[in-house]
This record gives sequence, structure tokens and C-alpha cells, in this order.
Amino acid sequence: MRAATSSRTGGQQQRVELARALAQKPAVLLMDVPFSNLDAGLKDAIRSELRTILKKVHMTCLFVTHDYQDVEAISDRSIHLGPGFAPGVRVLTCKA
Repeated sequence: MRAATSSRTGGQQQRVELARALAQKPAVLLMDVPFSNLDAGLKDAIRSELRTILKKVHMTCLFVTHDYQDVEAISDRSIHLGPGFAPGVRVLTCKA
């Protein structure tokens, strides 16, 4: 049985939206602060699932976040933008 959109939990909604985006097979997936409304435990689970999926389908993801834990959990490479108009830009390599 399918849950009505209004009765889905935050995690279920995130998973559905991710599946919809991936079904289109985009060249690049853009995610703008996608986990901001999730609690810490759910964030950890979604991060892990997302990294696994992105690796499996060999997809590039441009992921905008203010949470460095997102960066560490998901990315192979990241760019850190400092305050202002991109002063202090650093390219970071995270553990795979």
C-alpha cells in the first residue's frame, strides 16, 4: 500500500524525492541543503544511502550544505567557500 504524500515521514519524503530525481538519469544531481529538516539519526541514514546510490550509478552530485558532516559523509571532493564573494576558496579532498 502506498502512503499518501501528506502521511509520509520526512525520511520517506526525502527518499521519494531522491528516487524521482534519479529516475530522470541527470548528468549532474543538484541538491541544495536537502537534509536541513531531518533529525540527526535520519540524516545519518540518508547520507549513507545517498553515498551508496551515487557511487553505484556513477553520478556527480553538486551538494550545497552548511553542515560539514554532510560533506564528510558524502563527498570525495569538496569546495569550501569563505565569507563574501568567494574569498578563501579551498578545495578539500575527503576520505573515500
